[in-house]
Amino acid sequence: MRMIARYISRLSAVSVVGLVAATASGFAQETIKIGVLLDQTGRTSFYSLPVNEGTEMAVEALNAAGGILGKKVELLLEDDNGRPDLSATKARKLVEEGVVAIVSNSNSGATRQAIGITAESLTPQLASANASETLTTIDNSCFFQLGPVESIQISTMLEYAKTQGFKKVALVGDSSGLSVSVVDEFRKYLNEAGFEIIEEQLIPAGAQNAIAQMQRVRAANPEAIFQVAQMGPQAVQFFQAYHQLGLTAPILGTFNLSTPSYLTTAKDLMDGTVFTDAFDPGKEEAASFAEAYEARFGQAPSSLQGYGYDSVMLIADAITRANSTDRAEICKAISETQGLARVMGAKGTGFDFSHGDRRGFHHDGVVVRKIENNAYTPAIFSGADR
Repeated sequence: MRMIARYISRLSAVSVVGLVAATASGFAQETIKIGVLLDQTGRTSFYSLPVNEGTEMAVEALNAAGGILGKKVELLLEDDNGRPDLSATKARKLVEEGVVAIVSNSNSGATRQAIGITAESLTPQLASANASETLTTIDNSCFFQLGPVESIQISTMLEYAKTQGFKKVALVGDSSGLSVSVVDEFRKYLNEAGFEIIEEQLIPAGAQNAIAQMQRVRAANPEAIFQVAQMGPQAVQFFQAYHQLGLTAPILGTFNLSTPSYLTTAKDLMDGTVFTDAFDPGKEEAASFAEAYEARFGQAPSSLQGYGYDSVMLIADAITRANSTDRAEICKAISETQGLARVMGAKGTGFDFSHGDRRGFHHDGVVVRKIENNAYTPAIFSGADR
């Protein structure tokens, strides 16, 4: 726990005082309950579970350091199966059980449906890793988005693509709602940036392979291929078809490739691919977190655990600054957060909600990383390089 405590000490001087104040006297009987919505059993569990692993690690770290305001932190987990129709029901249950905040570690669709419930009760709701552009357009002053939205990720990747001299490109997504949404955003930004899209394909959900789609890409002969937010089997099929058809154009991927399960399901098929990420291994806070994570689990973390870790630490910091577990006071404290050091984001960036749009990820915080020897490299480009 020594390494974890060292990371906590970097969050803020104010937080440290509150977090360790109860160390000598032990925990008060009452706990501070934080609710979590996650996909434990559904289609997006492959990334929801690692995000939640970081959430649980943060609670362990806080409790080892004395809790918050002298009280132990307790997580209440609810599985929404990644289904929007379940998420609101699960969120209401958490509110009724007295949580002071809800961390949404599920997909964007499920997160969206919970927002109405948290708005009614003024319960702070933090979306750990969701990239949807529209979540903060919903009327809920206590909803906060921590991950980088699609436009920030896209603009960073396009700036990187410009440094490589690419002009004629292909777009390949899949038929999932997330991928279609990101493809639409990519198309808009590519056109505005002067790229020529010479082929566009979607791999259907349930398809046995992506040969037909990638044959059309090969025939178009693009200078680069944007692999756009493909999920699960369709991502693997993309890489399989790419190699089976002998394509050689560079692949520029999106944030989904930071999910480490792809290093197993598409093993040795992704070398040379670059992708956007929010985790910069060279950042001090990220390096400290990675050290603590490896000591705890015996392996290096991906970006996903960092998202979940940061969510809980932001709540802890807000409770400490508010000196209260009142939901409205915590909400207010989060909205006033400015320059709080965190695991996620490029060097020199931190949480900032003081500008009022409830998106806390810095516009320069996205990095581009590469896959080599079936492993992730350090950042090779960042938003600050634009």
